[in-house]
Amino acid sequence: RINWKATVRVGKLQVHDFDFTSDIKLMIALNVETDEFQWANTIDEPRAERGISIAASIAQYTLEHGIETGLISNGMLVDDEENECVIEPRSSEGQVTEVFTILSKLTLVRRQTFQTMLANQVAKGLTGIDYLIVTAFVDENIEKQISLLRDGGNNVEVLFVEPVEKDGERND
Repeated sequence: RINWKATVRVGKLQVHDFDFTSDIKLMIALNVETDEFQWANTIDEPRAERGISIAASIAQYTLEHGIETGLISNGMLVDDEENECVIEPRSSEGQVTEVFTILSKLTLVRRQTFQTMLANQVAKGLTGIDYLIVTAFVDENIEKQISLLRDGGNNVEVLFVEPVEKDGERND
């Protein structure tokens, strides 16, 4: 299992146990919502864009180190408003390009709530997945879905996207 807090602190991939990295399947779950009370459009665009950047950086790093990596997001795609934003975990040569392409097409308009997106993952019944949730917040409904993912045999870590500083001040 990946230790995300240690990875961020050290700047190098850290794991909880000694599994081979080829055994790790990572799903980055990106939330474009920045506030639990928002409707469709993202309230804090710089913060949501920081989340996209974080997701891209993590995907690039993990894929370069042979970790099967995928991406899901509740954001709407510019050229496909109907379908979910999902890339299944793989470690193929073109996976980085596919992730970057999807992230570049991601709008800051949610297609569905983050809670619903996670509930869809729970309904798939997948086990043995390392979920890294990249989000500005976690509310009670999201926490419930995180618990259900964990109960289903998955590891879930949350990476909070901090507000973007503007002229030395936090943008809260």
